[in-house]
Amino acid sequence: MRISLSFLLPLLCLLSIISASAAQNFSAREKSIFEKNLELYREGDYKQAEQNFALVVAKLPESAYITSNYLMLVKSQYKLGDYVSAIDQAKIFLSKFSNSHYRDDVLYTLGNAYYKLNRFQSATKLWISALDESNDPRLAGKIEVLVTGTVRDMLNDEDIKKLSTEIGTYADGLMLLDIAWAEKLYAEGSITKGNSILNAALTELPANK
Repeated sequence: MRISLSFLLPLLCLLSIISASAAQNFSAREKSIFEKNLELYREGDYKQAEQNFALVVAKLPESAYITSNYLMLVKSQYKLGDYVSAIDQAKIFLSKFSNSHYRDDVLYTLGNAYYKLNRFQSATKLWISALDESNDPRLAGKIEVLVTGTVRDMLNDEDIKKLSTEIGTYADGLMLLDIAWAEKLYAEGSITKGNSILNAALTELPANK
């Protein structure tokens, strides 16, 4: 028996509407769950927030809020002082979500976690990577302070030279590193060497090429 198209079309339209409505309701529930967990984080209940964000990441990998949950999972673990777990989850995030607009925040938190583990060179490199990917002036300001302080107080000349080669061609990152290095040398009384580093950095500016 052949089924009339005049009967099928309204049915298909109804099924499509039901499917879309179900998806919208599911997305709304995901949003509500995320916002409740975010409130726990803001209230300082990092342990419960961490558990809840981890549950969503594990059980709802296709969620529209998956990257938001990953970010807040990393942040919660960092706040709890579980720096190894924060590093592990941040690395998973960075490998999974190459186009996420949260990458700068994850890189920044990853750098902070490495700093807490006394991995100062790794921390500085990650902060500069975050700066490279970010359009947030507030984050840029935090990174500039952190890089300057870490270069001045925690890194030696060999560490800084190695960082310069690892950063690659990111001009702003190299300039920030060189300025911090020059400030360190000035503070140590190495004025001539500081001037040399700063002058070399300035010659690399596009306007001076």
